[in-house]
Amino acid sequence: MFSKNNTKMNNKKQYEKVNHYGIKKFNAGTASVLIASAFMFLGGAAQAADTNKQEATVAATEKATATEEKAEVAKAETPAVAPKTAEVKEVAPKAEVKEETTVKAEETKAEKATAKEVNKTALQAKISQLDNLFVTLAGQELSEDKQVKTVSAAVELNKAKDLVAQASATQEQVDAQVAALESAINNLSKVEKTADKKEEAKKEEKSEKAVAKENLEKAVSEAKAVNQAATTFETKQVKEEAKKAEIKAAVATSEKEIEKALDIFNSDSSTKEDADQQRKELEKAIEAVYVTMQRAGHRGKVESILADAATQDKKITGKDILKDGETVNAVTNAYVDMNADNTKPVGWGFDTTISTSTLKAGSITKIELTNLAELGAGLAVNTEIRATDGTVVGKVKSIDYKTTTGNNNNKSTPYWGQRTQRGMTYDQRLAEQPAVANETGTYTYNIEWNDKVKDYPNVSFGASNLSGNGYYAPEISKDTPYTATIKIDGRTVLEHTYTRKGQQANYQKQGTSASLSENNGLTYLNNEQTGRSDSIVLKTDSDVRYGVGSKFTIKLPNADFTEFKELEGSSNFVNGLNTASTINPNKGDSITYRPASRWANVKANENNVWILNDGRDSGFTLTPRLISPTELELTVTEGAIQEGSVVSMPLQSLGIEKVIKDKTLTSEYSNITYENGLIKQGYVGNDKTAATLTVSGGESVNGEKEDVITKVPNGWSIVGDGKVQGEPPTGAVVRTFKDLVTGEVIGFEPTRYTGNIPLSEDGSKDYTNVLGNKYDVSNDNVDLVKEVNGEEYILADLPAENAKGTLSVTKTRARDLYSEEELKAKGINGSAFVTPAEYNYVKKTKVEEVNRTIKFVYADNVADLAGTEVFPSQKQTVSYTGSIKLTAEGKAVINSNDRPVYINWKGTNGQSTDLPELAVPQKEGYIASVEKVPVQATTATDEDYEYVVKYTAIQKAKTTFVDEKGNAIPGVAEITEQGGSETPLTKEAEVKAKIKELEKKGYELVSNTYPENGAFDKDKDKDQEFVVTLKAKVVTVTPDQPKTPGTPVDPNNPEGPKYPAGLEEKDLNKTVTRTITYV
Repeated sequence: MFSKNNTKMNNKKQYEKVNHYGIKKFNAGTASVLIASAFMFLGGAAQAADTNKQEATVAATEKATATEEKAEVAKAETPAVAPKTAEVKEVAPKAEVKEETTVKAEETKAEKATAKEVNKTALQAKISQLDNLFVTLAGQELSEDKQVKTVSAAVELNKAKDLVAQASATQEQVDAQVAALESAINNLSKVEKTADKKEEAKKEEKSEKAVAKENLEKAVSEAKAVNQAATTFETKQVKEEAKKAEIKAAVATSEKEIEKALDIFNSDSSTKEDADQQRKELEKAIEAVYVTMQRAGHRGKVESILADAATQDKKITGKDILKDGETVNAVTNAYVDMNADNTKPVGWGFDTTISTSTLKAGSITKIELTNLAELGAGLAVNTEIRATDGTVVGKVKSIDYKTTTGNNNNKSTPYWGQRTQRGMTYDQRLAEQPAVANETGTYTYNIEWNDKVKDYPNVSFGASNLSGNGYYAPEISKDTPYTATIKIDGRTVLEHTYTRKGQQANYQKQGTSASLSENNGLTYLNNEQTGRSDSIVLKTDSDVRYGVGSKFTIKLPNADFTEFKELEGSSNFVNGLNTASTINPNKGDSITYRPASRWANVKANENNVWILNDGRDSGFTLTPRLISPTELELTVTEGAIQEGSVVSMPLQSLGIEKVIKDKTLTSEYSNITYENGLIKQGYVGNDKTAATLTVSGGESVNGEKEDVITKVPNGWSIVGDGKVQGEPPTGAVVRTFKDLVTGEVIGFEPTRYTGNIPLSEDGSKDYTNVLGNKYDVSNDNVDLVKEVNGEEYILADLPAENAKGTLSVTKTRARDLYSEEELKAKGINGSAFVTPAEYNYVKKTKVEEVNRTIKFVYADNVADLAGTEVFPSQKQTVSYTGSIKLTAEGKAVINSNDRPVYINWKGTNGQSTDLPELAVPQKEGYIASVEKVPVQATTATDEDYEYVVKYTAIQKAKTTFVDEKGNAIPGVAEITEQGGSETPLTKEAEVKAKIKELEKKGYELVSNTYPENGAFDKDKDKDQEFVVTLKAKVVTVTPDQPKTPGTPVDPNNPEGPKYPAGLEEKDLNKTVTRTITYV
């Protein structure tokens, strides 16, 4: 824990009220406004010894205001506005002392000129004495009588000061005023008779209460510093989701304690005990935040965090005095706290006292802040300004905001103007006129006074923004000087120039990813779930756009931790699965769709203000499909998700939830902190619970490659609260026996962790079973063989799941598993949360079937019937029975896919393991692709078979043999055939054989139209015709080569044609006698 005596922090914060914006009050009853006026008019130097010094202070301050309004006083420990009356004793800043000395010398000369005529020494002494008395009274509560006397004394004090300043004053006037002051001093110095021990005790109590509140205030400051450091550390350095969630949860708890602390700090009715108790709670919260930082790897000390926060600021102060001649009408102080490098204001405020002689009903006092921000809730619209007796004398009528370029196009501030689309394209925003201003603008507070204000000589009020909340300046491309000013009624109280640093436009490319962890949370009260948030966050690659048809598929590793479930709908959401759309949003949709980086491809306008991206040009509709309880598919069905986007939506918008299972909150998957058995905080989910992302359909917008991050974080942040009533909640460990293959629970068995808090003979209690404590049943013996419903199960050779860990909140109580009688018999606490220790079993034997489905369909070339069924499908089945393979210990052997290994497979009851032959049924007009489906041999591990028989329309073809004149060759018949459309011709060999036969008979082949490897056509209405043309072979026989009848024409073909008779030599040679007669 940090030191309570951190003097550096205490000194810095001695006058601050962290996040407390209030109207300044003085504790001196109805006269307080005059007392305050006196203090302010005297420049804060109420301890001055004589009137000359008081006058010199006023003159010096006035001169400094008139000639050096831009002077800066950087002494951080000197506040411009004191938070308590008791602190008014602080001396004026050193920067003003030199001025006082100079002015005093000048005024002393003037006084010497009148000293001969009038002696004012006694009057000056009384003025100093009454001033000191006012300081004493300012810290007290006064009776009504003394308040009236205080008012009278203050009036006389102002008269005396005026008299000292008048060169024409007479000695008689001076002496009379001395007497008046002496009388006032005597009246105020008398001890009130009503003061008694009870009153003193009340004052002492009030003093202790004030100290307690100061300590609470310091704790608030320290808590805010630690929270800021923790948030920065978590955002920039912590990578692990669980650690980030733990820090966020601790910071959230601390912020709640800060809110409670501020309520107590601001409440008049709160007690010292309230403040002390809340300070302790706040210190615990600070310690808890720091512990989470340490767990996440932070190596600094909390003292160094606070010291760093304490050395950042630099205070700038300013002052304005409004005078009418010698009469002071208003005194205003202001300050601005700047960060160490003078680039940003981190706090500011003002304090003013105004003479009501300048005010009337309806008068408006204006407080202007430029290049700062608002003053917060303490000076909001309709805030009442009260005199110290509680009378309302005015209120904040309105707060105006403006910039130098005007508040056009709904630019509420330049910061928002540079980001929001406001119905314009990016180029239109870049070129818009007037351009977004390089400033934070001016806030003007209009204070309207009522008729009650004239009842008081002076009125005082002020306000501060101590944390710099609400300061938002635009991002700029070049270093730019900003002038911060605080004005009252147009007069400058403070003016300071700081330089805002320009920055380069840069962003980090992102890949496509998904998360089921971001924005997912569970809240518990007394271990009962009171709230939940199931969300999905999609981030798209900086270079890839996902249009219609693009798919994002998220697959959970299993259903042990969680699973997807379709919602039944509600009054807020459409029933069942539902599209999520930014184009046409449905009832209940809450979709965030924004750029991952506002800095992507940005440009600066003419004022050097970066015009950032804070919107998307396209909308989209996502349609979900629950493929299974562990697989969710999201399809873009309209529009597109732009590149470099973040899409975040509740799963409810899709009609889906993540189911919380019995093991969800167990230590196998979670890291939850318990206190007295109650959930406090933590994170549910780890690497085991991560899902897998697959993406399709994205198109690159610039040719760059798509980058997909497949790991999907999956879990919930946990925040719990509550208070133990009686004994703390407990847990019971129950052995749960599951069928490894089906996941079905087949039995339960209690352990020694029964959820009870047993009482010992000595009266002590055993709190072993309280939630959050550790348990271990990993070494307990379990049965190797169990019989369930007449079937034997064998213990799987796998480690037991969740056999040791932390007793956790689950969905199941012991009374949900056992009857009252069973609980009593087993000695189990029925209200205990059940933590399951899971053991897997498998069946001793397994029957495996191998199937073959035979389909009968029309072939693809059958018009209008292609693929349709000709005959009903037939299913053939063979059955195997195998026995589990055992380890040497008698456990079931499990393969790498977590499935049991069965051996010795045989046909069930001795049946054949071959799928039998099947005769194919015939269809008239069609021909089947096969006549019989063949026998199929199988093994037990075969996948199922499918056999398809296709039917095509019957086609016919004929082949004729003709001579050269087209006449049929005698004795040769035509060849016919038939088959299915586009099936092979079947008579090619027969045609060739016939040709060969005819050749042997003496024919020569002229042509053949029968195709080689031909097929039937698809026209069933027309037969195909093929023609073989041949001619008779002619052999010339000459006389010198006669032939013997009956011998083969072709010696190589003795079975071929034979020479006919008439070709012998005698037939071929004739002797011709010619008789020549001479007459």
